[in-house]
Amino acid sequence: ASPDSWMNRFMIPSAVEGAVDIDLSQAGKIFYNTCSAEIVNQVIPYLRPQAVGPFEGTFRLTPARYGKVPKTYIVCTQDNAVHPAGQYFFCVRMGAKRYEMNTDHSPFYCDPKGLAAIIDQEARP
Repeated sequence: ASPDSWMNRFMIPSAVEGAVDIDLSQAGKIFYNTCSAEIVNQVIPYLRPQAVGPFEGTFRLTPARYGKVPKTYIVCTQDNAVHPAGQYFFCVRMGAKRYEMNTDHSPFYCDPKGLAAIIDQEARP
């Protein structure tokens, strides 16, 4: 997440070693800001600590292997967890085909039909 993201502001130490938690009182604003209150209340209890290792580790991708894989990225333009500017950067850096959804970080909750339509389109030859 970008340094100015809401997620970074509300990460808190976790009781789980090597992980962080999100302040659950702020999770709706971070991950579900375009979802209904009903959905927010249903899904927050399922949030779990996030491992920090994937954010701290380094790895090397090669053009011969990673470069041959077609990539698609869905930019969520109202995402408070990963700023949309960062998402656009990811698209350019990885050479991904880009879609945009006017959703928060969780389009599978706030626009499942729109997300399914994109996945369906990309799954077709």
